Amino acid sequence: MPEIFEFGIIGMGPAGIGMAMSLCSTSNNIKNTICFERGSYSDEKICSAFLQNECCYSNVCTVISGLGGASTLSSGKISNFPAGSGLVEFFDSEQQLKELLNEIILFLSNKIALKKVEIDSIIKKDAQKFYEQRQIEYKYYDVYEFDGKNYRDFIQETIQGFRVKGLQIFDNSEVTDVKRDPSALYFRVKVKALSGERVFLIRNLILATGALDIQDRLIEKVTDSIKNSYEIGVRIEAPASAFGNILSTHGDLKLKLGSGRTYCVTANGKIISYQTGGAIFLEGSMDPFETTGYTNLAVLIKSNNDNEIRNFIKRYYAEFRGLPVKQRLVDYINGQISREAINTTLTSAIGGDINTLLPTFINDIIKDFIDDVIVGAMGISKDVVVVVAPELKILRNLQLAENFELDRNFFVIGAATGKFRGILQSFCSGVRCGRLLDRE
Repeated sequence: MPEIFEFGIIGMGPAGIGMAMSLCSTSNNIKNTICFERGSYSDEKICSAFLQNECCYSNVCTVISGLGGASTLSSGKISNFPAGSGLVEFFDSEQQLKELLNEIILFLSNKIALKKVEIDSIIKKDAQKFYEQRQIEYKYYDVYEFDGKNYRDFIQETIQGFRVKGLQIFDNSEVTDVKRDPSALYFRVKVKALSGERVFLIRNLILATGALDIQDRLIEKVTDSIKNSYEIGVRIEAPASAFGNILSTHGDLKLKLGSGRTYCVTANGKIISYQTGGAIFLEGSMDPFETTGYTNLAVLIKSNNDNEIRNFIKRYYAEFRGLPVKQRLVDYINGQISREAINTTLTSAIGGDINTLLPTFINDIIKDFIDDVIVGAMGISKDVVVVVAPELKILRNLQLAENFELDRNFFVIGAATGKFRGILQSFCSGVRCGRLLDRE
């Protein structure tokens, strides 16, 4: 009979790596654990969209796949508690969660030289009052910036360290099917690699595939169909000077109003894209050691209307060929295609009317949010803002046990849980889950 592995990890982004680090602290666990990553193992992640301003439409997008996952190219910072507060339900107390987050921050500081964004306490208090007067929720948390190259080097060194210790990590290996064996003693995991297809037998399966791939259906193969929620929206971008000193109140300004919120501010950064299912979606990327002169942030609206989102994706394929759309804010508001040249860091975006791409009710909420928060509260002039769409986040509605177990011996960690996102939070969930499983 083929070998049965005790643990299998699908996805080697921050969550999967955190899981491996805590679970494989003993030689016995290393020997009985196997890991799969759809993308490749390489010293540098290169994306043609960054170099040639157009996507190569590879079956495996290098932005959201590969060892380290999307964390190696997006963001450029991590956020401490209360960011990702959904993690609390997997801990005995809020204090226990904070202790592990701080433990990981200290660990990462020694590896990638985290730089804490210092904000004066009076500024924080004044900002809180300023936004509350406008019924806008402002939540402060500590933010740490890092050099992207240092982070990628850390990922490479960590993976290499795993391999030296004997951990089996299969890159360029996509898990295409998962079935529970009739004996119910293990899972049969089908993997497509460059050398062909193989089936592995695994007792405890850990899913750490993130929340950006709209084609990811591995959870549905193990459990009943999952009802998803979504966050859908746009990236707004303007010259960094247009933001004045508004970003000095927070290292990663997140503001909430109604069903809308800001997300992933990239000061002096750029808009980047990733491909899933033949369509392009957006993220933000920044490096504190490189400046573009532009700042962007996402405006996201939460939606539970699965049919509306499915129809939006179909429309995106049919009418825009799955290519991101750019438009001046004043034209987006007025429902007309921009005639003037549009400056944006995502030069591959095409001109068009975002009103015809996104659902009408989403457009209405986005416009109101921009008017109240971006223009009204933050004081950014409409005339200098460019809108680029679409940005889409999947929020799975999963009922997980305190040890991240979704179904018997099937665990979900990281952003795939739908309960939190972020490099630090995903890494923390992997470490926590690994420690819990190691005790059993």
